[in-house]
Amino acid sequence: MTEHKKFGVYGRAIEIEETLKEYRRKKPLTKCQEKLLNILASYHLNHKQPTYQELADNYGCVKSNVAMLLQRLKTKNWVYFTPASKSGIQIL
Repeated sequence: MTEHKKFGVYGRAIEIEETLKEYRRKKPLTKCQEKLLNILASYHLNHKQPTYQELADNYGCVKSNVAMLLQRLKTKNWVYFTPASKSGIQIL
């Protein structure tokens, strides 16, 4: 049994954190982009798909800023999303 299966959600959090550390070395993010990515990761740990409004509320900005940050994360290959889709944001 692998580590992340043994510890359930906690193990998944460790797995995501290790992946984020690996990617930080390869594709650096700004602090704002990293903050949004961490918010997205917390939603995904709870098996939820956030709306732009929920992301904006947690981030403390407006939806247009979230859209801009998500687009930049997409160009850096950190996330994939389908515009105009309710559950289209995926962390790569």
